[in-house]
Amino acid sequence: MSAFVSPSVLVHPGAPATLAAPLAVLSLAPAVGPAEEQLLRLCATLRTAAQSVLLVAAAASPLGPHAAARLPVPPLSGPLGLGRVPRAAWLLARWLRRQRIGTLLVVRALDLPVASAAKLLLRGRLRLVFHQHEPLAAAAPAAWWARLSRRPLDAWLAPLPGTARAVETRTGLDARQLWVVPPGLPGAAPGVTAAAPAQARRLLDLPTAAPLLGVADDGYTGHFALEVLYRLRTELQLPAELVIVGHPHTPPDAARWQQLRQHARALGLSQVVYLRPFHAPAADGLLFPALDALLSPAPTDDYDPLLLAALAAGCPVVAAEGAAAPDFPGLQHLFPARDVAFGAVQVRAVLQAGRRASAPYPQLSRYFSAAQQGRLLTDILHYLAA
Repeated sequence: MSAFVSPSVLVHPGAPATLAAPLAVLSLAPAVGPAEEQLLRLCATLRTAAQSVLLVAAAASPLGPHAAARLPVPPLSGPLGLGRVPRAAWLLARWLRRQRIGTLLVVRALDLPVASAAKLLLRGRLRLVFHQHEPLAAAAPAAWWARLSRRPLDAWLAPLPGTARAVETRTGLDARQLWVVPPGLPGAAPGVTAAAPAQARRLLDLPTAAPLLGVADDGYTGHFALEVLYRLRTELQLPAELVIVGHPHTPPDAARWQQLRQHARALGLSQVVYLRPFHAPAADGLLFPALDALLSPAPTDDYDPLLLAALAAGCPVVAAEGAAAPDFPGLQHLFPARDVAFGAVQVRAVLQAGRRASAPYPQLSRYFSAAQQGRLLTDILHYLAA
């Protein structure tokens, strides 16, 4: 197993406070979602550290206007999008040359073909860095175009050590190209505090007294949670109830929600199952304060922002075992993947213990720190430039 060395060990001792050339961040996302908000927070952290950062967005993307108040978004001379990669890469390369950009940071795998082609057009006069914010299956698809677009990479920044090891196995990248940069926890909006559990349940129209389990459905996890709930109520004699929400990485699907209703009806659970098809619950939102526990049935083999948000909100998590499970501080209640019986036992233990104080685990704020994220990324950029 390859070792992943801390970037601080590798920084050139004479590295200046900022890079000589500005850093550009590319995002051609058609909408502003959680990954884009994470990107903007990262850019703000780098600017606080006196690093010059420019954002490159597609002309029709709402990300440009959304970000303009927080960092420079210089206009491009033509439309930039994924529809025609050669044209988009040529426009991007011309803009990067004119702006004298030395490093391009990409946060979506879908943007890598354009960025990689632009680097080839610039004849290697550009450092290309991929900062992974997506699950590995989305960040490293097996398609031929994805393999080609990874070849020009100078560095891949993974969010967790276990994810980095999985990236090495899946992509064949040299371990020297892999770095671990944990993402920063989102700060609560000014004046926003987590709701009290009873208030959160009332606002979400959920039962106020019963032990309440939550799950984010991705097509498999909702059905698994229903089976766990059935065992809790029939075999373990715990009158728990279940709320199912949409998973941040899974598009809404009316047919899937109908299947969940039918499954709940077949198990005789219709009266104790609640579907709330919203996505990407925030740590300072209503969902996590309302829950007594969050169930995560998919193997914890990858970075999952939902788990991180739950732990940051002080919500107990019962998760399937996996390679990345040790990388989440506070993730203690584990069960073998697909083991409904043991999963139900673990859930019962957590629900019977009662809800803990709604405060983040202290390790989270140290490991998933925006300041640390900025320092590590700056060190890596200096090392690549040396």
